[in-house]
Amino acid sequence: MKLAHLNREMVVDWPENRVPVLAVESPARFRRAVGELIAQAEGEAGGFVLSRDMQPLELGKYCEVITDPLRVELNDRAAQAALSRWAKAQAVSAERFLCTQQVCRQVLSWAGEIALESEEPLLLADELDWAQLLKLCGLRFDDRTEDLPERLLRRMRIAQSFLRRECFIFVHLKRYLSQAELNALYREAFYRKLRMLLVENPCPAIDSTYETAWIIDRDDCEIYPDPL
Repeated sequence: MKLAHLNREMVVDWPENRVPVLAVESPARFRRAVGELIAQAEGEAGGFVLSRDMQPLELGKYCEVITDPLRVELNDRAAQAALSRWAKAQAVSAERFLCTQQVCRQVLSWAGEIALESEEPLLLADELDWAQLLKLCGLRFDDRTEDLPERLLRRMRIAQSFLRRECFIFVHLKRYLSQAELNALYREAFYRKLRMLLVENPCPAIDSTYETAWIIDRDDCEIYPDPL
């Protein structure tokens, strides 16, 4: 997988077990680049081109842009919708279909007993909407963690498994995590075949263990990493 821009020669790639750090030293160019990445991640047009094997990919389908690590949401609308679809599929799977039907009958029976207590005649639905019943259970991703690296990792796992995201673009992540925390997060990402891209301003210290620097300096010159 590679990331390029229509107006630049630079092509950022992801060698195995490496995290590219894109440093844009001009504040004006930095904010334009970040704004464009955010817009394209939300489905709008832009100049960034994501590709695999020379074939262009829809950036918003494969990438997630995280601009504020402190406010990462595990149960946003997209994640909740994907979780709901997954849970519904589980409820009617071959292993659970009979159990789902039995639960629905039991709930209707329980409601029928309540209805019999009324002096006025009451009616019940012939069938229970099990999808609505599942929604009433309040199924959601466990977000009970204050540990920032763990929260970021959970978000990446959720987005990978339920939203089919493959690449995570972080803005100014180095301001929030120590290098040791970053390296631990990198290792988990490598294990799970996730790609991370850090976008920074100005150019931060680069840890050669896992990171490679791609720099657009204040004079708009492109500086590429040394060959591995």
